[in-house]
Order: sequence, then C-alpha cells, then structure tokens
Amino acid sequence: MGGKILVIDDDVPSGKMITWAMEGLGHEVRVANDGATALEMLDDYTPNIVVCDITMPGLDGYQVCKAMKMRPRLADTLFIAQTGWHTPERKKLSKEAGFDYHLVKPVDINALLQILFLSVKGKVEA
Repeated sequence: MGGKILVIDDDVPSGKMITWAMEGLGHEVRVANDGATALEMLDDYTPNIVVCDITMPGLDGYQVCKAMKMRPRLADTLFIAQTGWHTPERKKLSKEAGFDYHLVKPVDINALLQILFLSVKGKVEA
C-alpha cells in the first residue's frame, strides 16, 4: 500500500495500535496526541489518510477535520473519525465536519483495512 497516514489521538495506546497495524502494511505513519500538534505537523507532512479521534482536549476532532479540509493540498485526503461515540447524531456531526468515515473505538482493524483497501482501489464510498 505505502501511503502517508496521520493518526491523531490523545489516547496513546489507541494511537499505537493503529500505528503498528499501518506500519506493518508499509505505510508511513506519524502521530499527534492533540489537534494543535496535528495542524502544526501539516507544515512539512501531507497525509493521504487522517485517522482522528473526536474527543480530545483543546481542539476536538470535528474542529481539526474542518481546519484540515480548508487546506487545498489535503483535498484528496481521506478522513476517518474514530470515537467512542456511536450515536446517529455523532455520526452526523462527523459527516458535517468532513469525515469520510466514522469508526467506533476500539477501532476494528479489519474495518480500517477495508477502508484503506477501497481507497487505494479508488472505490471509496462516504
């Protein structure tokens, strides 16, 4: 596969799990533990995929996604929300913020892999 992935999560073990799985598939992965740091990382890193927690101190995942979507060079980036909130309202808020997918923690790595596989094949369905 070999894409560039940015994982944003204040829950360090959750971020590590996704990082290990993605690095094992040959992806370059960078991790930020808060939204402000993630936005700063974009100065010298352009991810193909962003996996972002919703509930974080400071900027929440909705705010981070909206801010990233304003950057033209991220126009083709796939945004995946990961959260403990799995209500229809939260899924709607994720969609409104610009996320392409809404996954519930603990993230099912197989579901994440399926999304990545479909995105590589050009079959991403929001």
